Amino acid sequence: MSEQTSGTIDINSPHKIPLTGRQLTDGVHSDFNLGITSQLADGGRYSVSIEAVDKAGNPAKITQIKDVFFDVLPPDLSLSAPTSGSIVNVTNVTYATSEEMGNGKMIFTRTGGAEDPTSPHEIDLTGGKEGWSK
Repeated sequence: MSEQTSGTIDINSPHKIPLTGRQLTDGVHSDFNLGITSQLADGGRYSVSIEAVDKAGNPAKITQIKDVFFDVLPPDLSLSAPTSGSIVNVTNVTYATSEEMGNGKMIFTRTGGAEDPTSPHEIDLTGGKEGWSK
């Protein structure tokens, strides 16, 4: 069962998925696809638990996994400065993201003007409490 705890609203939460057949056999069931990706809310936070009863009627001990962030849509990125066609003498940029990033890279590629044999220039961005930085 997955139940939304915060984030994007999911009016269908909690989601209960019955287990049947081979899904009920003993042992480890690794990377089991529940098939409900399209039903969960992108940007929603969920707690995930499993409930079961053995053939003798004994209820299983439930271990809940909390604060699972569901994220399937790619982020929107926009670069607003420098503007196209501008003349600059510093490499300051202004950009916006629609969500927190795991990693990022800024790339400066020569498209004309003086030769630059080291182009493209790639700058890895790193995260932190204050956001991305160089």
